[in-house]
Amino acid sequence: MAVDIEYAIQLIQAENRGLTGVTLAPDMAGYLASVQDGQLPYVITWPGPGRWNNKGHGWWEDRRTFFVLAYVLPLGQQLIGLRAVAAVQLLERMRAHYITAANISLADPTIANGGYQVTVEGGQSTPHSDEGLVSNLEIAGTVYHGFMLSLNVCIRKNPSPS
Repeated sequence: MAVDIEYAIQLIQAENRGLTGVTLAPDMAGYLASVQDGQLPYVITWPGPGRWNNKGHGWWEDRRTFFVLAYVLPLGQQLIGLRAVAAVQLLERMRAHYITAANISLADPTIANGGYQVTVEGGQSTPHSDEGLVSNLEIAGTVYHGFMLSLNVCIRKNPSPS
């Protein structure tokens, strides 16, 4: 079983796969070296900066930013309107998904998942963010139009899950 950061990425990618408009959101081991048009929108999650500490009695937590990169359409197709509409609609769906209370908990600390509790935690002091639409996401020499979300995620480890 994957542990902490890798496990959180698997959970986020599973959420991404369930969103309307996402064609491909593989687990990390399946990330592609190049993308074909039929695989777009292609979504990957990448670990960003984190802060971790021991909470006592064996519990520990890792508060980390995860970057969700959405590759929507390649720039070379010159379909500016189509790229903008498709990317904005997917950005809106992802934002709505990750700020909905029912989607905050990704995993509860049980034996089945190794005792990890994983939650998407954004608030006024630690908001999630995005940079808007960009035209500089690159894979294998092809530049794509899309966006990147920054999600604040807390991973907690229960030393003795029930």
